Amino acid sequence: MAIGGGHRTAGGAEKPGSRAPEGAGRLNTLGLGPKELLQLHEAMDGKGEATEAKRKRGFVRWPFRSASVPLRLMQPGSCVASELRVACRNLSAGGMSVLHNSYLHTGSKVVVTLPHPADGPVELEGTVNRCRHVRGVVHEIGIQFKKSIQARDFVRLDPFSDCFSLENVKAEDLKGVMVHLDDSAMDQKLVRHFLRETRIRLRSTSDAAEAMQFAREGCDLILTDYYLEGMDGAAFVAQVRAEGIGVPVILATSDTSMVTRSRLSELNVNAFLTKPISQNILMRAIAEFMMDGAASGAPTSSLPREHPNHALVAGFVEQLRLYARQLAEIEARDDAAACRTVCLQIKGSAPAVGFEMIAELADEAVKAVTASMSVAESARQVRALIAACGRAR
Repeated sequence: MAIGGGHRTAGGAEKPGSRAPEGAGRLNTLGLGPKELLQLHEAMDGKGEATEAKRKRGFVRWPFRSASVPLRLMQPGSCVASELRVACRNLSAGGMSVLHNSYLHTGSKVVVTLPHPADGPVELEGTVNRCRHVRGVVHEIGIQFKKSIQARDFVRLDPFSDCFSLENVKAEDLKGVMVHLDDSAMDQKLVRHFLRETRIRLRSTSDAAEAMQFAREGCDLILTDYYLEGMDGAAFVAQVRAEGIGVPVILATSDTSMVTRSRLSELNVNAFLTKPISQNILMRAIAEFMMDGAASGAPTSSLPREHPNHALVAGFVEQLRLYARQLAEIEARDDAAACRTVCLQIKGSAPAVGFEMIAELADEAVKAVTASMSVAESARQVRALIAACGRAR
């Protein structure tokens, strides 16, 4: 997984044209061990942070207290990179804070290697955007990543706690289609009230079968309660995934017991919400997947803005929404010939406007329908295409 425009290497490997690691043999440039670092972090935590600064922050900062992380530094005006090992303080989707034994110029380019639990060492490109003297030789260095990351992949968090990366969310930035399944009429009204100032099209229902139909027609996010009449949330999520619908799913529950946690940990869901849900937490949870620029998995055009065909993207997205509705109707009447025709239309036009992934899904659907001559027998491929067309942006 390439994140931040970087590439993977073994952590701390020396590269051509770089100096030997500073403080070789030491855990970090400060020369501090885990115990001393813990005391330093606690002292810095005790000073707190101004409320105004938090209000302006885009991303939540989570403690990330690694004592030794490789950092490659390119100082302005220099053509030689320095290899350092620094102590980490915190991590967010947009950057991180590290502790170093000297001043670093803002604007300096860096590459940090972080341990990913699944992908191993991952290199993240960034820029020094802040350097603050703490005490003695200790300096806190703020690094802004070139591209935002899924910080939760690197930080172990309680999935039932507030583990959403965006700190401040504006209602007008939330848009898309969201399916809400909850057999409590009051909870449905509450969610609708919380989202009243957003641009989200909310499709609420207390019936799992109707929610499945909404999902098949295309949406950007599904929010479902765990305890449902006739079918629990776990079974509903399993059905969603079995039908090839890959949109993000948030599961809400008031039961956070160890038994429930154990069962839910095996589900293919993207996040959990603990009831009762506050408006702030709900907005931030939804923003994680639906806000412009969020890593929601929504298909977007790969065309650069200067490409001659880029002007056609907005119109094609609307056409994809129409295709999604057509395919849902075709599936209902199991019309294989019509389904194949629409899938071929999508396959033929999508690459020209940068939707290669949707073209691939359309190709898979064409092959499945051609082989079986039945939409019902090709439901997984067709529904995956419907969902992608409905989520396209």
